[in-house]
Amino acid sequence: MPEYRVSTHKGNNPLVHAVAVCEERNTMWKRDMEDVTVYKECFGGKEGTSFFGIFDGFHGQNSATTASRELPLLILDQLSKQDSSLSLEKDQADLLSRFDALFPEDCKPQPGQGPNTLVASEQENETKVEQLNLVFNTAFSKMDRILGLGRSESSRIRWSGCTALVCLIDTEASPHVWQHVGEHGRGIASTVNQTLQEAPCGRILIANCGNVHAVLYKKGRGYRLTEDHSTSNPKERNRIMRKGGSISINKQHGLVEGITRATRGLGHYGDSKLRKSIIPVPHVVSLPTEQSYRLLVLASSGLWEALDVNAVAEIAQTVTEMTQNSSMSKAPQLIKTSEEPSSISDTRGQSRQESLFPDDQVPLNEKNDLEVRIKNSETLQGEEGSEVIRITNTQGEGFSSVFPQESGPSGKEHDVCTLRTLHVDYECLAADICRELVDAAIVSGSRENISVMVILLRRTDTINNYTLNEET
Repeated sequence: MPEYRVSTHKGNNPLVHAVAVCEERNTMWKRDMEDVTVYKECFGGKEGTSFFGIFDGFHGQNSATTASRELPLLILDQLSKQDSSLSLEKDQADLLSRFDALFPEDCKPQPGQGPNTLVASEQENETKVEQLNLVFNTAFSKMDRILGLGRSESSRIRWSGCTALVCLIDTEASPHVWQHVGEHGRGIASTVNQTLQEAPCGRILIANCGNVHAVLYKKGRGYRLTEDHSTSNPKERNRIMRKGGSISINKQHGLVEGITRATRGLGHYGDSKLRKSIIPVPHVVSLPTEQSYRLLVLASSGLWEALDVNAVAEIAQTVTEMTQNSSMSKAPQLIKTSEEPSSISDTRGQSRQESLFPDDQVPLNEKNDLEVRIKNSETLQGEEGSEVIRITNTQGEGFSSVFPQESGPSGKEHDVCTLRTLHVDYECLAADICRELVDAAIVSGSRENISVMVILLRRTDTINNYTLNEET
């Protein structure tokens, strides 16, 4: 396998084990690297808050570079108005003050491009969900207008543009409440029964604008937390056609104005038709963290055009098992023998070793929390019949677990002792998963720049809990 450059970071956030980032130009098809990634710890000066971003450039890197530098500050500026624990540093505030002339008052999304914006006096009467939606819509809209200044742009025909995906992982959030914000500004909040005594101790915020995606893996299932803003989405196609735009037929699903598959994004100034069709309105999701969350993959379109969610899960599974086997082989003296074989069966009846990230076994009569939310959301309709809640379970039945479920400590004390004492290099594991994903995308025919961020999520170790229970 080619050697891809991967940067790794040890998670300083209590909710993050490790982070791995890879930016691959894909030299066979691309002359320039137009993607930009961002990773910030202590976001807004707040311990336990991490910011992640992927900006997928188009027609040059300038918009992606500018957005990667200034969109996080715009988001922080808006969030700090609601959360006093977040704040801008002086140099950050000075940078944003340069654009005051553009925004005599909080900028509003253009008519028909998103939820109605609220004046400051009305915000206090709105729900937290609506305020959160306003934060990201305002920040993205401002970023789009800033790109209109054309700094560092040289083309006389069309300036650059980009799609954007941002993620915040915060250790402080309201427990037991799951919230989602759709593009129409309508929020749904539902109490989550903690059937496995899981106590959320944080939240994950995701906002995407374009065909860049985030996928969360929980109990072996993949959940796409983003909306597909591309010509393959019938709702996006209909929106563009209603507004007088056009979609070519020279590619599968077509291209917006014959140029790009992305139907939402930032920039693209200089092309009036493209500006009319591509809007800077993000899709926003907020959900509390749970102990069952294992892996979060953020990636640009270069990965998702070649691999689906299931393929990514298989790769993560394989790399995890190889890491586990390697760790086990380095500590053979820790393995205790037992008459009962140490293995578990996945949903297809295949025997697999216990995972480095074991799950509590879920009784058959208890459904996955996210699945319950998804099924409940089917009856909740937004404008024009669109679903308000858009998290989709992209995992089919019978799919082997990325992080296989553990059947409990009974009869497996030897494996509990073994796994408890194994040393796992989570940075190395995240990097290996990242490299394998990039390599698989290239081998599968990706023709775009490929940027991937792998976030291994931390949780209370159930193995240690089992062992303590046994000792008591």
